[in-house]
Amino acid sequence: MSKRTLFLLTLILLALIVVFPKSDSGFFGIVITMFGFVLLNMYGYSYILPFPEELKLVIFAGSFCSIGYGWGTMIHQSEGSGSGIFSIIGFILLSIAVIGWVLNFQDWFKHIPSIGLLAESLYTEGTYSLVRHPQVLFSIILLLGFDFYYWSTSLILTSLLWIIGFIAYAVLEEKIELIPRFGDPYITYCDFTPGIIPSKESTKKFFGQFR
Repeated sequence: MSKRTLFLLTLILLALIVVFPKSDSGFFGIVITMFGFVLLNMYGYSYILPFPEELKLVIFAGSFCSIGYGWGTMIHQSEGSGSGIFSIIGFILLSIAVIGWVLNFQDWFKHIPSIGLLAESLYTEGTYSLVRHPQVLFSIILLLGFDFYYWSTSLILTSLLWIIGFIAYAVLEEKIELIPRFGDPYITYCDFTPGIIPSKESTKKFFGQFR
């Protein structure tokens, strides 16, 4: 099964999430979202496990379904509602996050040979010229977008926990996987490209690719 087919099937499953009834427990939303990220990491390392391709597809699709359903539940239980300038800021941030994720997906599908979610070679262009961890950057922007749009105390506190987790994951990923995997070229890449927060130089380089 091609990556394109896998991606389309995942989008269909995510669309189905929208019509699912949401749980009455915000805690359940947190738990099921965490479960989704565990499944996503299982898929990333499934190349070293004797999983058949069909099971890998189930794990991949199930991870996104769990994450989407969990976030849908937390938003459903949100007691607040953003208004005025907060809603506008939230909508802008959500739009940036979606565009960023689309561009990052394009990088993976077009330029990055991979085994599961693991890259076989170092790629430093596209969204990876903006920051070393674009998935983390756009995930944080997405969380902030939801926070502003719904302006919910419980959602904001939950988002802070997720942001801390995302940053910790990025740091550990570099020390445990990326530096040992790619060596000196990755260390050089670190010298010129920020980790999560874009710099003036990296932002200029990123947008310069669209000229």
